Amino acid sequence: MKKTFLTGLLLASSVSFFGQNTFPASGNVGIGTTKPVAKFDVLSNPGQTETLARFHVSDAPGDYFEIENSTSSANQFIPIIKGHHVSDNRYSIQLSGSTTAVNDTGDNALVNFDARGLDGPILTRPLFVWTNYRKKLMTMTSNGDLAIGTNKTNGYKLSVNGKIRASEVKVYTGWADYVFKKDYQLPTLQEVAQHIAEKGHLINIPSAAEVAANGIQLGEMNAKLLEKIEELTLYTLEQEKRIKRLEAQQNSSNK
Repeated sequence: MKKTFLTGLLLASSVSFFGQNTFPASGNVGIGTTKPVAKFDVLSNPGQTETLARFHVSDAPGDYFEIENSTSSANQFIPIIKGHHVSDNRYSIQLSGSTTAVNDTGDNALVNFDARGLDGPILTRPLFVWTNYRKKLMTMTSNGDLAIGTNKTNGYKLSVNGKIRASEVKVYTGWADYVFKKDYQLPTLQEVAQHIAEKGHLINIPSAAEVAANGIQLGEMNAKLLEKIEELTLYTLEQEKRIKRLEAQQNSSNK
């Protein structure tokens, strides 16, 4: 009897401390399972709660961090990592990556969001989606294209359904200095007038209907507008030459 009591006392001392929490001296801890496969293994069986873990503090009883199953269907488990915050109106969860000043070098990002298949990269389906109560607001495709306010990028690296505001936008594109080359075929003013009468827009400029249907390429359109400015400059210079010739003729006839 004495030997059994001592054995039980030793066993208890090997798995407990501080009188409240018990842990094995080695191996894995299981809740809901007698065969844990990780250092901490929680198994929720059918009919039990779908909340697997919750962490909170005594002085903020309404705030908590929770890991739960997002589905209510049998044979499915999609984990939710949720921060619930009601003690004031600040953010509910924070993801933070930290390092030391000596490691603040190089090209490696401090925080990495990684989507992947078991054997390689995702090739077809989107990588990430940001939602507002199931409404998709921003989607990143498998090749890094980003859609904001829409689910489709339509082949563009950035597709936005809405207004964009920026302090500066830089576009690399072809430019219209070819207008000033000697072999450039400058349309006559008669040709310009005829094109406007027939088409309702300038030569080499899309119509209002085309822009409404297809939009415009910002860099390409700026180059086309510059083309018209440079053509106007050539027309103005030519008119200046004609004016000077007429003035010279007028002055000669007045002598």
